[in-house]
Amino acid sequence: MKDKAVKVLPSPFIAIGGIAMVLMGFGLLFFSFLYPTDEDYLPVLYSLLTIFLGVLPIITVIGLSYRGYYSVITIDEKGIRRALFGAFMKVEMTWEEIKYIKRIWRVVDNIFVSTKEENKAMTFEQAIKRRDIIQIAISKKVLKAIRQYIDLPIIGLPEEQVQSIISDKPKKDKKA
Repeated sequence: MKDKAVKVLPSPFIAIGGIAMVLMGFGLLFFSFLYPTDEDYLPVLYSLLTIFLGVLPIITVIGLSYRGYYSVITIDEKGIRRALFGAFMKVEMTWEEIKYIKRIWRVVDNIFVSTKEENKAMTFEQAIKRRDIIQIAISKKVLKAIRQYIDLPIIGLPEEQVQSIISDKPKKDKKA
């Protein structure tokens, strides 16, 4: 039986939050234009609303796209690939090229995969700026796929913890 490729977003929490922010901003902006008031400060208010509820959310989504938060990450027998919306800004690493996998926690627990040697002092901000690194949120599905193809240790995540995350323990029945 052939193993299927695992496809995930780098951080679903941040990607969905960014889209929700844009939709809420546009909703509030349209609401403010649909129900205007008769005040003298209205042009200034609408200018500020347009900037804060229209322009800034769009800039945020563009920034998140550039940082790769809307990229699709594919993990399969060939390696790990990232492509923005599945087609642009592609980064591909074969399993033989991967030098290290490192866990860095920031709001969401992430692992960073790279083809270059590890920088022990690398911070989250430095990691997300590098183009040779693929960022993935830690999940059972991701860890199982990575462990299926490579035995490289995940720096900052003990192997016992990896095994406890990916183990298929049955859930306890509350009735017993």
